[in-house]
Amino acid sequence: MGGYGTLYLSLKYPDLFSSAAALGAAVRNDSAFLKLTDEVYEENFSKAFGSVPGGANRLTPFYRAHSILDIVKSEQASDLSKVRYWIDCGDDDPLSEGNCLLHMMFLKKKVPHELRIRDGAHNWIYWRSGIVEALKFIGDSFR
Repeated sequence: MGGYGTLYLSLKYPDLFSSAAALGAAVRNDSAFLKLTDEVYEENFSKAFGSVPGGANRLTPFYRAHSILDIVKSEQASDLSKVRYWIDCGDDDPLSEGNCLLHMMFLKKKVPHELRIRDGAHNWIYWRSGIVEALKFIGDSFR
């Protein structure tokens, strides 16, 4: 959950960050979240969002408050633009759709950011291949 944590913390506390580099971030729209099987939801999300029956019951106020896309939707572009964002996700990563939706929301709000969709999946091989460029992006924030 490193990519998700990067986005969540930088969106909630933009005055604490100059840049944020999220690789393979767990960004999901409501539809993708609802499509998770009960087994996957219970194993991966019930500790954070609570054990709830499937369907729209999962879209609780707590979920809304922690959904990257909902946060971006509710924030002003001026606040979102306080942080420089680097979004990098593999084309074979099941999270690529959510990362692309985040990119589209940033474009619509004219929030400066970088998007990289490269060949790869949601694994260490992919993340290792992108970390150098992500660190350069972060480093540029200190100049």
